[in-house]
Amino acid sequence: MIKRGMMAVFLAALTGACLPPDPTIGKGQVHLTPTIQQAFEQYKHERSPGHFAVSADGRYAHYNYCPENRCLRGSKTQAIYGCEKRSKGSPCKIYGAYGEVVWENPNG
Repeated sequence: MIKRGMMAVFLAALTGACLPPDPTIGKGQVHLTPTIQQAFEQYKHERSPGHFAVSADGRYAHYNYCPENRCLRGSKTQAIYGCEKRSKGSPCKIYGAYGEVVWENPNG
């Protein structure tokens, strides 16, 4: 029984390594404006932060969070949609998830 459990863990780790990159997560250098940096700090301190999307130029953002303990946090899609609405269609990607930066290589 233990061998089976260990094999399942090994296969799960191996499979996870083969997943394609998430296209909603931003990549490369991004410079957040001071206003967006402040918004990200506020987002991190929400009771239950969800996703934080930012435009490629770092000028626009939108995030979601759960104001109560027993609710579902908003989706990546909702954060991206809100950001793109603010940016008037400029593409947005996920910068943060659950209070942590997930943007790949934000400093270049």
